[in-house]
Amino acid sequence: AIGTISVNIGDIYFSMGDINNALFYLEKSLEAYRKSSGDVAYTLNTMGKVYTTQGDFDLALQYQNDAYQYARNSDNKLEEARALLGLANTYKEKNNSALALAYYTKAQTIANEIGSNNELKDSYEGLALLYSKLGDYKNAFKNQQLLTAIRDTLYNSETDKRIAGLQLSFDMDKKQAE
Repeated sequence: AIGTISVNIGDIYFSMGDINNALFYLEKSLEAYRKSSGDVAYTLNTMGKVYTTQGDFDLALQYQNDAYQYARNSDNKLEEARALLGLANTYKEKNNSALALAYYTKAQTIANEIGSNNELKDSYEGLALLYSKLGDYKNAFKNQQLLTAIRDTLYNSETDKRIAGLQLSFDMDKKQAE
């Protein structure tokens, strides 16, 4: 529980741009997960993202590679895809298009296998931007179309959940009024 709470707090600080506090809580999360034999892949990958935003690509890649290894060893396909996306994003920032392309493609394959639409969205987006940067507009357009389709799927799924929640609330209010 402490590992999960700490990584969530670290995520919040990271999204707010407070790198020092983000790293503090991510380190606490790693410490707690290692004591309890928890899954540290998510925390390691998040630390990699933090270091990527700071421009410390070598450290970022170290954490993301560790995340990938932990995910593979624990057969956690979702975290494996996320670690591959982290590696791809870091290599893209490092201007290593060949490795970024390889990691985005590998992440896309795993995300497809497990039906993870959020990771598919991220891989399509990364591939579309990368192919565009490389001047391969045919593949950029193809991935942009896939990105649009998956965004629509995600939006429709969220909308369906909201409608179901509103319907439930309406039905309960109606029963209470009777």
